[in-house]
Amino acid sequence: MNITQLLNHLKQSGIKLTVKNKKLLIDSAKGQLTLALKTQILQHKTEILERLRYHGLTKAELKTHATAQEWQDIQHNELVLQTFADAVVSNQLRAQGIVPADYTTTTFCMSCQKTVPIPPSLQNNGIVLGCPWCFTRNLSADMYH
Repeated sequence: MNITQLLNHLKQSGIKLTVKNKKLLIDSAKGQLTLALKTQILQHKTEILERLRYHGLTKAELKTHATAQEWQDIQHNELVLQTFADAVVSNQLRAQGIVPADYTTTTFCMSCQKTVPIPPSLQNNGIVLGCPWCFTRNLSADMYH
């Protein structure tokens, strides 16, 4: 079974994989994790860790979202890669008109003239010149503009 099939099977089976201190942790009901599944997980451990670290994206997939120069600058910095993956996923959600989970506050955007959800780190006394929604406006799935 390939990595995608394995992750789908684990998810459907209720087996949860997480990463803590660069270690893969497995949470499952007693008897649910068979020897065959353990073997499959071990065979794909490196890629599983990578996907969990980067919101389900591989480094190769992340690379497609960066310019050649950007990738050269970030590819060996784990913290920057994780932050870049956060930004890619957040952008993908906004492009679909979905509010990312970390957008827990609102602000007034001077550009689009709307009160919009944003992450708390972007709040600037309740007013911003341009919001993330302005930058990823998607006319077919736009819920705020």
